[in-house]
This record gives sequence, structure tokens and C-alpha cells, in this order.
Amino acid sequence: MDGLGDRRLYEGTLPAVPASVGTFRRELTRALEPLDVDDERLADIVLAVSEALTNVATHAYIGMAPGRVAVVAVLSGESLRVTVTDQGRGMIPRSDSPGLGLGVALMGRLADGIEISHPNGGGTEVCVSFRL
Repeated sequence: MDGLGDRRLYEGTLPAVPASVGTFRRELTRALEPLDVDDERLADIVLAVSEALTNVATHAYIGMAPGRVAVVAVLSGESLRVTVTDQGRGMIPRSDSPGLGLGVALMGRLADGIEISHPNGGGTEVCVSFRL
């Protein structure tokens, strides 16, 4: 839940498939455009979130029917927090993929903070935060 003074800027849920990454990118960009954020910072935010979404589309639902992925962006003072949540299998290493490789490292370089957790109901939650 958002804290006092927090403002939800975006919320969306789509199928966890590669085509949804582009849809989320466009919708999130539109939602964040009214903020006083320079183009380079906006591109960093959208790229970091895209990496999280790509990880979901690629890894979350292996061996099961594709599920959903949710994105929530919340503004709190001078900080933006974007959360990407799936109900997939969690972060399990794959023998056919380098796993926890370039995508997570890139998110860490672009964001001011990154938290990865596994909610009790299953899946993975990735929260990236950015000072604006």
C-alpha cells in the first residue's frame, strides 16, 4: 500500500509475454512524462523496468502456463518506486541461461536502489527506486 503523501502514477497488469514489455514501456513512459525528469533519467527508469519485465517474460513461468505480471509506479516526495510482480516459479537458476546476469546488474546500475523478494504467495517482486 502507498504511504501517506505517496502518489500512484501508474498501475497495470498484462500477460507475462515478450509483447507486453513494449506495452508497459509505452504506458509507463506516458505516465511519467508529466514529471519534471530529464529525458536521460526517464530512459534509465524505463530501461530498468523493461529489464525486470523481460526477466519475467523469459524466466518466471517456465514449465507452467504463462501468468500475469503487474507494474506499479509510486511517487514519494523526490523518489519514484516501480514494482514489478509475478506469480511465477521464483528466481530459480536455469542450466540453459546465465540467470541473474546482465539484466539484474543493469537494473542495479540504472536505479538508486533495487530490492528482490519472494512474496508468501509465490513468484518474485522486483522494486527499483530512483531519486528524481
